[in-house]
Amino acid sequence: MKITTDLVVVGGLSIALIVGVVMGAPAELLTGIAGGLSGYLSKTAVNHFENSHEIAREKDEVK
Repeated sequence: MKITTDLVVVGGLSIALIVGVVMGAPAELLTGIAGGLSGYLSKTAVNHFENSHEIAREKDEVK
């Protein structure tokens, strides 16, 4: 498995969220971490699907 920036960011935020819940961190902190995680995941998903459509279009144009 290749370690990418996405893997590091999502893994770090997930671990921070889990540790925060277990250790009883303030709700404001957990909300910020959860918001960052969901925002990053949605941005990454949108970019992934946009790029895959562009790649598919390029393959169709080559044929």
